[in-house]
Parts: sequence; structure tokens; C-alpha cells
Amino acid sequence: MLRKFSPLFLLLILPFLAEARPTSFDTLRFHPATDQGLYLQIYGAELLERRQWSAGFHLDYVREPLAVIDLNDNRQPVVRDLIGAHLSAAVGILDWLEVGINPNIALYEKFFDPVTGAQSSRIRLGDTRVGARIRLLSKEDYPIGIALIPFIDLPTGSGASYVGNNSFAGGGLFALETRRIEERLTFAMNLGYWARDRVVVVGTPFDDLLTFGLAGNFLVVRWLELIAEFQGGTTVSGLFEPSGTPFEGGGGARYSIGKERRIQITTAVSAGVGSGLGNPSIRGVVGLSYTPPRRVKGVEIQESATEAFQVYELQVPDEMERLRQICPERQNFNKDRDDPRCIKLYLSQ
Repeated sequence: MLRKFSPLFLLLILPFLAEARPTSFDTLRFHPATDQGLYLQIYGAELLERRQWSAGFHLDYVREPLAVIDLNDNRQPVVRDLIGAHLSAAVGILDWLEVGINPNIALYEKFFDPVTGAQSSRIRLGDTRVGARIRLLSKEDYPIGIALIPFIDLPTGSGASYVGNNSFAGGGLFALETRRIEERLTFAMNLGYWARDRVVVVGTPFDDLLTFGLAGNFLVVRWLELIAEFQGGTTVSGLFEPSGTPFEGGGGARYSIGKERRIQITTAVSAGVGSGLGNPSIRGVVGLSYTPPRRVKGVEIQESATEAFQVYELQVPDEMERLRQICPERQNFNKDRDDPRCIKLYLSQ
């Protein structure tokens, strides 16, 4: 059974625990942030507004997400090829609370039985992650924003095919995020704990993980962002032992479509580092998401512009025409993504 959570994560409740099969393991490790934020799997600290929602669909191809090393030090795949489909959606409930869901499906799995060596191709449902995000500090009011993200993994997947845990799992993490630096660059860090039943996976013990992740987002132009992410974990029973420390890193780009940039296309590539259980040789990701813009109230625009934009001449025809071309409608303005000089255009209307 799952060991008890530390007091840090008492907010998480796992009401119905089940015994795990010895073979249970989840190679569908890609979990996009449900709010379609500035990163891929790393959560930021800013929440969706009340009744604001977002949704996304990602596909990833993973090469050898699970393998064993034989007596001759040769790498023998258990899951050689895996194509996963990852749905994600979130909605703001309160000013300080949002909830999200992340169902996962193995659309194609090339499986090698670790005992008999028999090959098969499979389609399997993966586990479903349900979680929440609770704002503790807003990065608009403090130098660093902080949020708490508790989550539960529902045992909807197949442990025998290594795309599920066969029991309830879950945990939580803290998300820390900086403000935009020079209106271009922002960073986020996630630290957490993931609890699951102890199992032996192809001869390797595996249990609860201390998790960690770091990501950066660089706004190149208004329609293009570059993203870098590194994340992993280490088992609590063998801290930083090679086989119990999965770690993966990579980067990608996000392209926004249209003037209001509500639709986004994401591409990314990453690779496993070291010999941690579940490290892929390579992972490729492509995603399509819808990110509704944040609302900006007129009084907020007025207050933020009072001092910051006094140096501008609001009635310069050439500049105003350029702003009309690049700025979204006032109700769709997003201060984290759009040119701050758009406020001049709104004030002049």
C-alpha cells in the first residue's frame, strides 16, 4: 500500500487505494500543464481567471521508454515504440483556484514481453490525472509567484502493458514562477512528491518519487515563443541511485495563430538523461491548444499606464497605425504576451 504522505501534502486525499501488480508501471510520462500556460509540463504560478477555461491535445512519439540491460550490457527494450495521445483541460473556479484533467491514451505500443520476449502491438488506455492549482502568492504582487498543485492519478490504464499504475497514485507540487524579465523571459520551477505503490519493474524496485523541474519561456516575437524544460525525480528509497532517478530535458517552440493568438501550435523534442527507469531515448511532441486571453479591466489599464507611458505621444499617427496592426482587441489584451504599448492605443480610443 502507499506509504503515508508527509504533512506537506495533507491537502491530497487518496480515498480508495488498491494493491498494485508487480508489473505495473506508467510509460505515458508526458503530462502537459492543463492550463496551456507558458511551458509544456512545468506549471507556472498564475491561474486562469474565474470561469476562464483552456484545452489542448498533444501527441508524442517515444523511443524505448522502458528497457532492461542484459548480462552483456546490451539495452533490450520492453516498450520499444510508443505513441501517446494526451488531452488536457482546465477551468478557473475561484480567483485563487482552478481545476484540471489530463486523460492519456497509448495509441500505439510496440511491446516485448520481458519474460518470453514475444512481440505485440497494442492500443491501451492510460491513467487519468485530475488535479487543482491553488494560488499562494501572485507574481503580480510579489517578485515570485507561488502555487500549490495537488493531483490524483486514477488507475484507468493497463499496468500489464506498462501504461498504468494499476492503483491510485498521486501527490502534489509547488510551482514557483518569476515575472517577465525585460518583457521577454520568464522562469518556473516545480518541486513535489509523487506517491505510488512500491513495485518491482523488470527487476528494478520503484516507489515514491521526489520530483523536480525547471523551465524557461522566451518571447521572440508576439507569435513565437521558445521553451526549454528539464524535469525528473528520484525514488525516496534510493535517493539519486541511477536506476531510480529518471531525468529528461529538451526544448521546443510555440506558434500563435491569428491576431488574438487564441490557437497555439507546439513542437518539442527531448531526451532521457542517464539510466533512470522510464527514461526515453528520444521524445517528439506536437500539440494544438486553445488559450483564451485574460480580461483587462479599463481601470487596470488606466492605472498601469498613468506613469509608465507618460513619455509617449499618444497621437503620433505612424505609431498608432502600427499598434492597430499588432494589438488585439482591448478585451483580449494579455499583459504577459502582448506589447505593453498597446495600452496607449486603448487609451486613445
